[in-house]
Parts: sequence; structure tokens; C-alpha cells
Amino acid sequence: APPDMTQTSIRFGPAGELRLVGFELPGTLAPGQHADAVLYWRLEAERAPQTSYKVFMHVARTLDDSERIASVDEKPLNWALPTTCWVPGLLIRDLHPFEVDANARPGTWLALLGLYREDTGERAKVFEAQRAVAGAVELPPTLVAK
Repeated sequence: APPDMTQTSIRFGPAGELRLVGFELPGTLAPGQHADAVLYWRLEAERAPQTSYKVFMHVARTLDDSERIASVDEKPLNWALPTTCWVPGLLIRDLHPFEVDANARPGTWLALLGLYREDTGERAKVFEAQRAVAGAVELPPTLVAK
């Protein structure tokens, strides 16, 4: 894992087996900007989950996710590595490009991350996080749109 990533102890899944080891996000966003969220995952279980999860990341005004300026919603590794194929202990670098809304208002925004079942839309349980609501975890630090 890169030394400059933001490390976390965030975990998802019934027993917290899907761990977000760290992430990289830009600190400042501009309207219309292309940006990348780089997530570093590790499966902390003896075998991959039976459930295939999609990753979502929303850049929202508040934790309730009511106003967004960006979002991404896809399977890990650009649809190439579903969670049902993860290898225990292997660090996975998971890139998620996104576009900031061209009409984004200046201010402080939160990066909200979660996993959900593709077949039902049900969000994965947040097993460990500093701030979470409805299956979405706030990734520190907050982002600033200029």
C-alpha cells in the first residue's frame, strides 16, 4: 500500500470481513472536474463472500446523502473483480473515477462509501467506522469544492 494513503479500520460485511485498508481522494474538487477515488481493500476471512457487492461512493453535502455533486457505482476493479472472487489477505487497489457536477456549489462536502448487493440493492452491514448512516461510511477528511 502507498505510504501517503489515508489509512482506515473501516470494515463491511456480516463479520467485518471486507476491510477498507485505506484510500486516496483529492482534498479539493472543482465543478466539472474529473477525479479518482482509489480504495485499498483486503478480505479478512478464510474465503470470499458468497454475495457479490458493488461499491458506491457519493460526494454529498451531509451524512444523510440528500444533495450530491458526484457519485460512482460499480463492481471493484472496473467490474473485473467481484467480491466473490477476492483472495484472503491480498491487498486490492480499486480505482473509481468520477465527475464532479458542473454546477457544484462551493463548500464542504463529504465522501460517503458503501457496498451493496447488486441483486437486491441491500447495503452491506457497516461493521466498523467512525461515522456511518444507512450503510454508508464517511471517509475523512471532508472535501472542499471551489
